[in-house]
Amino acid sequence: MSSKCAVTGADVELVFSPRDVQSTSPRELHVTFPALVGIDAGDIRRSFCCYVVFLAGAEAARSWEATHAAGFGVRRGRGL
Repeated sequence: MSSKCAVTGADVELVFSPRDVQSTSPRELHVTFPALVGIDAGDIRRSFCCYVVFLAGAEAARSWEATHAAGFGVRRGRGL
């Protein structure tokens, strides 16, 4: 899938299979996830997918965390 970094506007890409993440671009891609307590399994798109954003690197992730409400975690590391 392709998207834009929510902070920098840079292009980001996530390639995955049913089993794992194949690659990310940039290599250090961060992803936000909403708190599980707010997830409605009956409407996963509205309660989860709409809140997932991609961040191009650690600096963008720090900036995102500093300006968004608690309950969103940023998964860190090489790829996902």
